[in-house]
Amino acid sequence: MKQNKIFYLITTAACFAIICASGILQTDGQKIYFKNFSSPLNCFLYNNFHIKCALCGLTRSFIYTAHADLPRAFAAHHLGPAIFIFVLLQIPINIILYVKNEKINWLCPFNTRALILLIVMIILNWFIYLGGLLL
Repeated sequence: MKQNKIFYLITTAACFAIICASGILQTDGQKIYFKNFSSPLNCFLYNNFHIKCALCGLTRSFIYTAHADLPRAFAAHHLGPAIFIFVLLQIPINIILYVKNEKINWLCPFNTRALILLIVMIILNWFIYLGGLLL
């Protein structure tokens, strides 16, 4: 049980940090900024082969979603707003699981299925993108 509590705390803290960072950071569509500093991080696959990875644009999409700019969020990554909502919902879900100190019969399987569905959707989205490059 103690391992579960630690997992719930770490997951809650990580999701909270992601949501807060999305609200604090800014983007111009190309670079990500915090105040006057731009991020030196770039996608290895895109920089070297000009092929977007399955998660390319997700950070920008999270930033746009946190700033309620949904058209740009969907343009940056088609699944970005859905993944943002999933991450956001992990905060109350993990708090509930931490407080209850046990698995909730319907919540854990639902959460697991939602995660699997998102992963499958990300992979399918990437395959559709790659297929478009070949045509």
